[in-house]
Amino acid sequence: MDQIYRDIREVWNNVRDDPSYEICVTGHSLGGALATLAGFDLAARPDLPKPIKLVTFESPRVGSGGFQPAFRVSSSNEEIIKMLLHAHE
Repeated sequence: MDQIYRDIREVWNNVRDDPSYEICVTGHSLGGALATLAGFDLAARPDLPKPIKLVTFESPRVGSGGFQPAFRVSSSNEEIIKMLLHAHE
C-alpha cells in the first residue's frame, strides 16, 4: 500500500490545482474488497483531498466489527462517498 500511496501522492501533486480532478477507487469482487480498504486508508490521510469516491461491484463485506463503525463515520462525514453496486437476478 505504501508504494500505491506514493504514486497517488505524486500524481495528485501534479494536478492538485485543477478542481476537476478527484480520487476515485474502484474494484470488482475481491478487488472491491481491496478498494474498500484502500479508500478508507486514503480518506484517513490528511494530505489528500476529500471526499474519496469509492465504487465497488459485487464486493464481499470487509473488515471486523471495529472497522465497520469507523467506515460508517468516514462515510457520514463525507470523507468517503461510496457506491455499492450489486447485480440482482
